[in-house]
Amino acid sequence: MPYLPDLTFAWPWLIVLLPVIWAVQRWVPSQPPAALYVPHALLWRRAAQQTSRSSYGVRRLLGLVAWTAFVLAVMRPTLPGPSVAQPLSGRQMMLIIDLSQSMSIADMTLNDRRANRLDVLKTVLREFIDRRTGDQIGLTVFGSEAYLVLPVSPDLRMVQTVVLDMHIGMAGARTAMGDGLGIGLAHLIDNPTEGDRTVILLSDGAQNEGNIQPADAAQWAADNQIRLYTIGFGATLSGTGLFNDLPRAATADIDEPTLIALAEATGGQYFRAESTQQLQDIYRTIDRLEPALGASQYLSPRIELFYWPAAFGLVLMAISQLLSHGIPRPTTATPSAATEKKT
Repeated sequence: MPYLPDLTFAWPWLIVLLPVIWAVQRWVPSQPPAALYVPHALLWRRAAQQTSRSSYGVRRLLGLVAWTAFVLAVMRPTLPGPSVAQPLSGRQMMLIIDLSQSMSIADMTLNDRRANRLDVLKTVLREFIDRRTGDQIGLTVFGSEAYLVLPVSPDLRMVQTVVLDMHIGMAGARTAMGDGLGIGLAHLIDNPTEGDRTVILLSDGAQNEGNIQPADAAQWAADNQIRLYTIGFGATLSGTGLFNDLPRAATADIDEPTLIALAEATGGQYFRAESTQQLQDIYRTIDRLEPALGASQYLSPRIELFYWPAAFGLVLMAISQLLSHGIPRPTTATPSAATEKKT
């Protein structure tokens, strides 16, 4: 048997079950008591006479070994598995996304096809989240209302799923930028987890709804050492050119002065994205400015081995059954059998 220095048992105290099989074999009769005479049983008794006492000893030994294997199985032997790197949660990052009606404007291109702003943003954010290993990321959206959709979480796959589920209208048609920023900040401030805290706010318009002024929210962020990165997203439209068929509402001005003031008040930075490529470049720039802080710790999951002794015990029991099928422990011939032989 190979040397297993790290073999452990989850329930080693169950070894007390080992003597049970000895007690059963010692105190339980190996033959049933005499029953009514059945003529057809004569053939079975004749077959029994052809079995030597040694086969009974083999079956007894198989039973002992099988029981020992079953006891080992219920003790749950385990070995350490290969080490698996688990990223530690570092930076807490809140994505605050404008989902007002203007995000449905198709003034972007994606895979050489016209696409609306939200679809492009989803694609870029999916790539961005992939690169943030070790961070905790949350999502707040705003339109006419503002909602915390997902608290900061280290489960980046879940974050991606929630981001891809965003749709126009889920928060209303207007733009409550201050409310969205305030709700996202409140969650970061109330979160007891330690780590750097960052907000990335993307908007394609100006505040025209809500109760919180963006400047007040920015001051709150600065007081709590939370950096804001702001992005103005949308193509610069004119009456002629590729997008001259778009409605006039598509040319709503982005409130750049407010977005710039939010970033500067907190030590962050403002970016302007007029295309899919520019938006991708902006999120890569934020990657460099706010590198993922998560280190890795290594976990060694335990590998369960109980099925090996359990399977071995079942095989032994099957062999024992094959040896004993229709062949009870050898007995002496009955008087009726001796009489039949003489006749």
